[in-house]
Amino acid sequence: MLKITLTHEGSDHAAHQSLQAAVEAWASEHLGPLLAGYPGDLHLHATVKHHSKGAAKCTAHLRLHLPRKDVLVAHGEAIDIQSALAEAEKRLLREVKKHKERLHGQADYRRKARRARLRQLKAAQVAVPEQVQTQTRHGIEPLLPQLTRIVRHELAYLRASGELPSQDPSVQDVVDEAVLAVLTQGQADRPAETLLRELLREAFRVLDAEVEARRRHGEIVSLQSSPEQDAVDQAEAMVQEELYEFYQPDEALQLSDIVADDTLPAIETDETRTDDTSARDYGLGRLVGLPIVWRRVWMLAELERLAMADIAAVLDLELARAEHLLAHARAFFDAHLRQAGF
Repeated sequence: MLKITLTHEGSDHAAHQSLQAAVEAWASEHLGPLLAGYPGDLHLHATVKHHSKGAAKCTAHLRLHLPRKDVLVAHGEAIDIQSALAEAEKRLLREVKKHKERLHGQADYRRKARRARLRQLKAAQVAVPEQVQTQTRHGIEPLLPQLTRIVRHELAYLRASGELPSQDPSVQDVVDEAVLAVLTQGQADRPAETLLRELLREAFRVLDAEVEARRRHGEIVSLQSSPEQDAVDQAEAMVQEELYEFYQPDEALQLSDIVADDTLPAIETDETRTDDTSARDYGLGRLVGLPIVWRRVWMLAELERLAMADIAAVLDLELARAEHLLAHARAFFDAHLRQAGF
């Protein structure tokens, strides 16, 4: 059962009664179907105010109390009270839908969205002649190792930065969808450079769609389940990079563990370092902190050695913009390397 309380400041009793009836009618029509499965009592509290000053003469504030102490809030403001209330109601409906989707499972939602995309691609694939698909597959096969490597790196950094969960999607999921998207384009006799650009563009689109779904709907973690492996540890395992961590001694520490061993080679310091291996390892660790577009431009230019024109085409950027982002990424690394003593 939904209980509705309206607080109206700045108008007479007749207006209050009219607004109360309008809110109740809206809640019955829109909120009722969405909240039909909720057990217990629900409470919607609406606060409407008239202001004598400011551009927004009226404000409406909606607060929906759900079972288990969940509270959804929406705010609207406009010149007249009806418009302010309509804006708040629209936002509250969006919050209720998002809340229900989260309760039904974020992982399930992402998998359903991915399956919907695959169904659309498979439907488009039927219209492509089999001969064209065969030629495209032959051209894609030599590019799969490079595509898989790039996807593995990008997916590792997205997980380490918290943009994506630990298991879903997998590297193969992203690669398969990217390949299917290129097959549905129906173009034959494309050179390897063009195919690689299209494969990377589709792979990044898949990853962007997964990140957007994660940001929009959030993720609920069960308190009864075991904690997942640390995201940075997973990223290190995926791309075979080591991020140096501070070692803290425990009660098992022995005196022999801290006594210097003259038989071991001298420890390399900043002054004795003769190559840039350590600097490279440190720089790769900083990739987690880069903005997504910066990282992709830098990774494709520095690790994959793609031409700037190809990078701009893959990321749907203007050439000057891609070069500008690469300069920013390089400056970012230079600053952090100098700060670390390299």
